[in-house]
Amino acid sequence: MKEDFQTRIDAQEAPYECVFVDRYDDNEMWLSIHRYGTPVSCVISFDEARKMVEAMNRILGAKA
Repeated sequence: MKEDFQTRIDAQEAPYECVFVDRYDDNEMWLSIHRYGTPVSCVISFDEARKMVEAMNRILGAKA
């Protein structure tokens, strides 16, 4: 298993909130959301990750 937990995205207005997104294995991605020291994480397939990115792009496109 390859793990690379390097990507951290800090919330702009909340110092204790952040998201970690990284490669977990050859075909999986690790997603972890931290809020005030309470992490919630899961491993999703690359296909599921692509669907999540597509949904985010739709949301961001609606705001453009």
